Amino acid sequence: VTLGIVSALNRDVPRPDGTGYFHRMIQTDAAINPGNSGGPLVNAKGEVVGMNTLIARTTRTGLAVEGINFAVPISEIMKVLPQLISQGKVTRAWLGVYIQNITPGMEKTFGVEPGHGVLVADVVPGSPAEKAGVMRGDIIVSVNGKSIHNVNELQVEIMYRQVGEKVTLGIIRNGQELSIEVTLGERPSEKELAQLPSATAGTYKAFGMTLSDITPELASRYGIPSDVQGVVVLKVEEGSRAFWAGIQKGDVILEVNRHPVKNVADFRKIVSGLPENAEVVLTVLRNGRTRFVLLP
Repeated sequence: VTLGIVSALNRDVPRPDGTGYFHRMIQTDAAINPGNSGGPLVNAKGEVVGMNTLIARTTRTGLAVEGINFAVPISEIMKVLPQLISQGKVTRAWLGVYIQNITPGMEKTFGVEPGHGVLVADVVPGSPAEKAGVMRGDIIVSVNGKSIHNVNELQVEIMYRQVGEKVTLGIIRNGQELSIEVTLGERPSEKELAQLPSATAGTYKAFGMTLSDITPELASRYGIPSDVQGVVVLKVEEGSRAFWAGIQKGDVILEVNRHPVKNVADFRKIVSGLPENAEVVLTVLRNGRTRFVLLP
């Protein structure tokens, strides 16, 4: 028997398939299983306050947990209900930037205080933001004159607008205030977003793996600590050496044959001098633990 306790609000929860996050979720101990996902979360007055969505069975480190379940808030559902009724699907507006909050210690570098705007960590090639001239390192401080204080506020301010709508971004770039008009595009699916290239990250294919530098977005998606240096695995081809060695999407390769790897350029330099059938031992970080993996 559950007690109906709401233990947290505004939780960001990784999707089970690894393609992004569910944002602003209600955390509750109300029982959720495959049979009632999509059903209502109801309060003591009989009012629907959310939609049951998923259950957390383990932590990132593999520890079993119970009584931690998540529901989409009714406020989020009401915003998209007209689209669901008229179109049968939800279409969201999209800027095409990877963003992060400004943390203490960044004040001198970017010229703004924490809680005043969000930092553009990267810009998706070909996105509305890139076409409008938004650049990596810009600070977005407002949308149509409305102040932006954190990542969540910018996401909400953009996602519920109409595709094709024009918005004016207030930006601080190298200490100067700018206004940039952006025509919002349609947000790609989570699977499409996961396959989008980064403007700054290099990619490289080797041993059946597609590798990338660690970007802020990839670090957030795969839970990579900020002090980790290496290359992240984006894809593993079935039947390849990496596949049979058990390499998984989201793994971080720290070393090749005990040589440290900080980025794709380092990885390419090390493996380019190896024979095709050379024995390769990778030092891999997965779920907070390192392991050595021999490629067969």
